Amino acid sequence: MYVALMILIQLFVGSLWLKLLTRMDRNRKKKNTEAVFPQLFAFGMLSAGMAVAIYRVLPPWLGLSGAYLIDDFLTNLIMVGPVEELCKFIVFYLIVKKLDSIRESTDGLLQGATVGLAFALVENVSYAWWYGPQVILYRSVFNVAGHMSYGALWGMLYAVLTMSGTEQKASFRTSLLVVVPAGVVHGLYNHLLLYGVGYGLLIKGVVIIAILALYRISLRRSPFRDFDPRLHETAIPSILLALNAHPDDSKLNYRLMLYAVFAGRLDLAADSAAACMAKHRRSPILRAWYSIIDILKGEESTGFDGLDAALAAASDRQKAILLTSVQKVVRDPSLKTRISEMISGIGAKHVV
Repeated sequence: MYVALMILIQLFVGSLWLKLLTRMDRNRKKKNTEAVFPQLFAFGMLSAGMAVAIYRVLPPWLGLSGAYLIDDFLTNLIMVGPVEELCKFIVFYLIVKKLDSIRESTDGLLQGATVGLAFALVENVSYAWWYGPQVILYRSVFNVAGHMSYGALWGMLYAVLTMSGTEQKASFRTSLLVVVPAGVVHGLYNHLLLYGVGYGLLIKGVVIIAILALYRISLRRSPFRDFDPRLHETAIPSILLALNAHPDDSKLNYRLMLYAVFAGRLDLAADSAAACMAKHRRSPILRAWYSIIDILKGEESTGFDGLDAALAAASDRQKAILLTSVQKVVRDPSLKTRISEMISGIGAKHVV
């Protein structure tokens, strides 16, 4: 009965943290990643069992040197921290590979934190079993926050590795290197608790503040953020970085096309439009944009003919979407007016 109560309490705590993590992914609807978090949470609990199994086969470090502080240091930095972070990362790696859920650095941070959350809740129940219910409140806040921050750290590092384009060539063993910083910080926190809770909380606070700062930076530079077109110098590199991991992502290529049109990088815009059309060849909006890019490149006759054909197949809603985008990103006043009038059905196709 007691264990069941502790499990229920931790599941309730977990649901609150999970809801917070899900909401922190502000672009989740654009990426269709809302269903990823519950799956990572459920499978993340298995990582605690993996850690226990590894502990059973590893040799003990305590007592090897004869000095308790040294043994504790070695135990936490060489065994506890790295083992627990490794187990969490393995679960994370398998799930995100299966779901292909890393679209930007924020994904790695939040999805890694979700696995850390699951691990912490299982660990909390075991601690309550051994030490009594008085540890639950402290651990439901500080222990959970710690494990989430460690997961967020290696999760973001893995996302950066993925988007750098090197992850496709790197082996699983190479990917494991992202666990090292979190494993060291985790082990150091555990060891510092010997000198007082305050020392441990200090290092944990520094890590959490750093993670939150990285989270804010990742949001500002998100490839899924609706940048003002005038911020194309920030938007384009962010999208190109994300496309390293998912070069065929139609949403990212479409966004890149619009910013490239505004920036006057018409070859990049044409390439992005072609990448979109490879998956959605019959889309009137994409066909229209491909023709608009031709117009902007000076190929007006071909461009206006293509635009006319695309508009003939477009619905009123698609025309409205196209018109709004044209008004935002086409900078040449004369061409913007002619294209807009043609979309609205009040202008001639082009002057012969």
